[in-house]
Amino acid sequence: MKLDEIRALYDAGRIDERILPVEKVFEDLPVRTVSIEAKKKIDNGNPLGINDFTEAVDEGTDSRLRVHNAEGKFVAVYLYDANKGMYMPEKITCEMNFLVASGMLNKKVIPYSDYMLVTSRG
Repeated sequence: MKLDEIRALYDAGRIDERILPVEKVFEDLPVRTVSIEAKKKIDNGNPLGINDFTEAVDEGTDSRLRVHNAEGKFVAVYLYDANKGMYMPEKITCEMNFLVASGMLNKKVIPYSDYMLVTSRG
């Protein structure tokens, strides 16, 4: 799709017909929530330990997780590394407001979602 086509869908309130939220791609992964303190680790691309999650985590069955912040928003995908005994970042999202404020994105970006995928590892 061309940008003007996306803009027309957005203006018509029909963007959901063609554009999916980032989290939709990862909806088959189990969800775990992190504390406010652990969200700071995610923002800096750091690993997470099992104590960073607010729910129980089983490293054996929860090897790849969809991570939500304390407000319930999708913020990352983490993969368990048995050698390190830690969850390592695989995909991390970034708030649109941060990207605009930092000058990384033009303010004319279509505000489809509060978050967009900006980094990946692996």
